[in-house]
This record gives sequence, structure tokens and C-alpha cells, in this order.
Amino acid sequence: MNRLQLPGRLTTAWLEAAARPVEVVVATRARDRIAASHSAWPQDGRGPADGLIDQGLPVHLVRATMLAHLAWLSEGTSGASPDSVDALTAALRTTFAPAVASTVDPVAEILQALSGNGQAYFDGKVLAANEALRLAGLRPFEPTSADIRAFTGTATMMVAAAALHAARLREVLVCALEGSGRAVLVAELSRSSELADAIERIEQVLLELPTFGAVGA
Repeated sequence: MNRLQLPGRLTTAWLEAAARPVEVVVATRARDRIAASHSAWPQDGRGPADGLIDQGLPVHLVRATMLAHLAWLSEGTSGASPDSVDALTAALRTTFAPAVASTVDPVAEILQALSGNGQAYFDGKVLAANEALRLAGLRPFEPTSADIRAFTGTATMMVAAAALHAARLREVLVCALEGSGRAVLVAELSRSSELADAIERIEQVLLELPTFGAVGA
């Protein structure tokens, strides 16, 4: 199983790999910062909503979002608890994936599934989240109000989606250039570099985000 050390550089290759079980190790020093940040936040507030949701977004995108959010939490500034980091790392070791209904607040829906609410995938099957957790050997996570804030209203999914699209576009270009259309594409790109420039701009934006120190394999 692949192993990723956090905090560290999160690449598009890792986000793609998160479609399958991955081992994520959060350093002790990072866990200490996470705990200090969590204790500094007020611990009042309401918990996540209950209720079943539809299958929604693709599993590979949801798991990439989980990994990207974990990378952000590992910076230790969100106020989230060390237990929230443990819940994500444990889930990523399995095939568990929350069934996220929409792009409105997908990370909040991920938290709901980790808490045993709604629905989730296990081994490709959609189940009640608490049943998916049980089959994956996971316990429902009990978030604090600070955890709820750290999983609400974030742009993590958009970052993960942009990174996956950039990786896929580069892969398509490489495959095309290695195939029969190489001469045509090389000639076209020599006349107009808009596509290459677009990829470069996407990757540059990701490089400037704190969580993404590098993009690409």
C-alpha cells in the first residue's frame, strides 16, 4: 500500500491514488499542532444533520477530496481535533467513501458519513454509512463543534477536482503525442500554445495553494 507523509507535498498523483486504499501518516509534530489548534477553538455549536442522501459525486473525487482535506488539517491551523485526522487516515486505508450528494458543501457531507449518518460506499456498494463503517472496520467519528467548523464551507473539493482535471489533461496530451496524431498535434501546438498555457496556469494556481507544494507525478 502506498504511504504518504503529512504535512508534505500533495501531488495530483496522490489524489489519483486515493481512489484506492492509501496509507497516510501524520507526523507527531503535526498532531501536536493540531491538538493545540483544536483546544484553542470554542467547543460549542451544533452537530451535523442526519438523513440519507443519494449516490452523488464519483467515488474517486470524494476520496481525493478526503485526502486533500486531510493534508490541510495536517497543517494544524484549522481547529480540528486529532481524532478527525485519525478518522480520515483510517477511512483512506480502506475502500470506504462517503456518498456525497452535491457540490454545495461536500466536505460537510464527508463528515456526516464518517459520523455514521447518510450513505457511503464500501467495496463499490452503496450502504447506510454506519453499515459501511462497520464493514470497513471503522468506528463512527464523534466530531466536536470545532471539527464541524473545520469540515464546513471549505473549497477542498474544488482544489482536488482541479488537480485531477489537470492531471488527466496532461495524460491525454501525452498519450495523443505518443500516438498517430503526434505530428499533427506538435504542429498545432507550435502555432498555438493556448492549451499548454492553460495547463501551466492550472498547475501554477495549485502550486500557490499551501496544501499543494507540487503538482504532477
